[in-house]
Amino acid sequence: MRLEKMNEAYFKEVYAQTKNTVYAYIYARAKNRDDAVDIFQEVYMELVKILKANGSSYINSPAALLTDIAKKKLYAYYKQNEKLDTFCTDVFFSCEDEPFVHIENISADRETVREIYNILKKKDDIVLKIFFLYFQADMKLSEIAVQTGLNESSVKNKLYRTIRELRETMKREDENND
Repeated sequence: MRLEKMNEAYFKEVYAQTKNTVYAYIYARAKNRDDAVDIFQEVYMELVKILKANGSSYINSPAALLTDIAKKKLYAYYKQNEKLDTFCTDVFFSCEDEPFVHIENISADRETVREIYNILKKKDDIVLKIFFLYFQADMKLSEIAVQTGLNESSVKNKLYRTIRELRETMKREDENND
């Protein structure tokens, strides 16, 4: 069943304004990327149900509603999958851009960004999460430590080791291309 025109336009507007923040919120608390994507979809499906049942006038603050839905979906997902030990209800933070877009500021082109991402996605999920939280969500190492349950020195080591590996890999690829 399709949303009526007015609610469809409202959904698109809310989605455009909140997708990055909601994804960052979920990703920071999920065990891995796949879980985050599943939960992210469930959150927006719930929004569609609410819009169908009540209309857009029912929603006072889309961001607050979506955060509340995300908390509930995270809890339900991990309770259902017996992964509650990885669920975290720490401080909500916002994120303004798509994942890894900030990396473009330090890279030559989109191809380089793709290469960086391809290298990163081969890493452990915790390394990817640290990288995302540091560069995308602009969190401090101490905040990331709290969010991940690691001590700050471990977060720092994982981040700096990954950056060093990226530099070395990119340097080798540049040398091979010359």
